Amino acid sequence: MNTAIIMEIQRYCIHDGPGIRTTVFFKGCHMKCGWCHNPESQSKKPEMMFFENSCILCRQCEAICQRGAHSFTDKSHKINLELCKNCSNKQQCQEICCTNSFKLNGKSMNVEEVFKEIMRDRCCYGELGGVTFSGGEPLLQQDYLKEIMSCCKQAGISVCLDTTLNVEWDMVESITPYTDLYLIDLKCMDEQLHIAMTGASNKNLLVNIKKLSDLGARMIIRMPIIEEINDSVNEMKKRKIFLQDLRGLERIDMIPVSNYGSAKYKALGKNIPEYNNHTNLDMLIEQAKNRFERS
Repeated sequence: MNTAIIMEIQRYCIHDGPGIRTTVFFKGCHMKCGWCHNPESQSKKPEMMFFENSCILCRQCEAICQRGAHSFTDKSHKINLELCKNCSNKQQCQEICCTNSFKLNGKSMNVEEVFKEIMRDRCCYGELGGVTFSGGEPLLQQDYLKEIMSCCKQAGISVCLDTTLNVEWDMVESITPYTDLYLIDLKCMDEQLHIAMTGASNKNLLVNIKKLSDLGARMIIRMPIIEEINDSVNEMKKRKIFLQDLRGLERIDMIPVSNYGSAKYKALGKNIPEYNNHTNLDMLIEQAKNRFERS
């Protein structure tokens, strides 16, 4: 039975596809989007997060730490998360913390374990809901994804895939029989801008969207919008030309990039992104929509 590194399983989700859904977040992504709302999903390996604001300075973690990662003053607790990366004692640190200031993100789970969690929520799904596989990038753990999707389909559970779609086509093709709806981010049409913002080309993404269209697959395209970066008239024109003849396209969503994930960046010891920090997000989306519609 296949295993995968699972970041989190969230219940009663209403923004990850139609109806009420259980969302399974896979850990690991080959892209490094500067605005990622789930920075803890980028590395495939389990990693420690530390939420300093909830710490009460009890110092119990310091007592069991094998690597000297903690430093305390009367008013603060700092931790060197680099020292935690290869530590075999991470689970104990999480368990000993009485305020849940530590979170060990990511664990290996087999198909049976995750499917059992999905089935617990089956009574909530109704006619529209189901399960959404998200991440990270679920397709990077392709064999596992295919196996658990097959289990869901056999059980009559609707399956959505939230994906970058920026992989080789054979990886996408292998799971098409089990996928009812694709949730796909279209970040930039300009390839060089896409590389600068995500660390990867968008060639596979654009080819795969066209191939899914040829199959008549159901898709929702989501556009993260960043002021003065990917909201230009030219960018919107290219997007409209690319999208206007797609089959199976059910909706286009424009989503303003925000600092929603800032606490997670801090908990991982990473720099917090500064996109749209002084931007009126409602006006940004209204302007982007106008540019898209008029192009």
